[in-house]
Amino acid sequence: MKARQAGEDSLDYPGTWDLLDLVDRPVDILHLHAFAGGYFDLRALPWLSQRCRVVITVHDEWAFTGHCMYSFDCRRWEAGCGECPDLGIPHTLAADDSAANLARKAEIYRCSRYWVATPCRWMEERVRRSILGARAVEIRTVSQGVDLSLFSPGDRAQARDRLGLPQDRIIVGMVAANLRSSPFKDLENALAALRLVGAEAPALPLLVLAVGAEGPPQTIGTVEVRPVGIVTDPDRLAAHYQAMDLFLHPARQENMPVVFAEAQACGIPVVATAVGGTAEAVSSLWPLPGGGVEVATESDATGILVPPGAPRPLADALLRLAGEPALRRRLGANAAARAASLFDADATIAAYLDWFGEIADE
Repeated sequence: MKARQAGEDSLDYPGTWDLLDLVDRPVDILHLHAFAGGYFDLRALPWLSQRCRVVITVHDEWAFTGHCMYSFDCRRWEAGCGECPDLGIPHTLAADDSAANLARKAEIYRCSRYWVATPCRWMEERVRRSILGARAVEIRTVSQGVDLSLFSPGDRAQARDRLGLPQDRIIVGMVAANLRSSPFKDLENALAALRLVGAEAPALPLLVLAVGAEGPPQTIGTVEVRPVGIVTDPDRLAAHYQAMDLFLHPARQENMPVVFAEAQACGIPVVATAVGGTAEAVSSLWPLPGGGVEVATESDATGILVPPGAPRPLADALLRLAGEPALRRRLGANAAARAASLFDADATIAAYLDWFGEIADE
């Protein structure tokens, strides 16, 4: 407790030291994912890497920052952290010991041997500039995959009948777990955009389906927002995607969200903010002010990317796709084809297994 009050990032997770005892044979490769949040004691990494080869898949920035999971525009982690501008970004600190936290991680990596995977090139570039990348044997981008036999285009009317959803509404889906509480999501931006849509197109029969959210339905202007709770059954989750016309993902920062792969695999065009790795997941029909996103044609686009924190372009994107069913269908077909080529779980597994074979022979 005293360490936490002093700003020390928690690494304590005793079960880490028993990982190699979970199987009854020697471990050749240990594949690690979640470091932050009490899932793994980073101090065990040197010891583990002496006993087997270790591959780390990076899903956020905590492994190479002084405490935060995403650093937004701050690049102090490249220079050693300290004088942290925002201790409230998860994982929050009670006091600023970010420089010592980062130095401790750097020393752990210096004493370890490991390989690093990232789900997108945006994160790979950040890892290469970090203390984690400086000591990695190799760094590769391996796309996240989904089960394309499950997440695939389906009959929209049947999906809506199964879920008790209306057939005469334009359904915009969001995966809303932690959407209100997470500083990395942007619910306020989405609500502001929906208010604009409701005010400017009151006759548009829009229903926002908030998968993962709890609570009663609410109305924003003429737009209904309906929480459906957490969906744990993958088949039922796929049915929710198949029932949608559009998928909306407002964020302030992201890596490569798997929901993009799931939605596009089901043939649903995506409207999202262009942050992190999202531009690698979605081929945008529109340019961004100042560039930064390659513009696709209607024959290639899978959705529309807009600047973060800007309700007006988000509302414009929703109005455009909600008002043009033929364009939605075209972009949805493009999305399914893109997902088949980029987000196939079998291809992801094969890429990792081939790499593991190279590492084991190294």
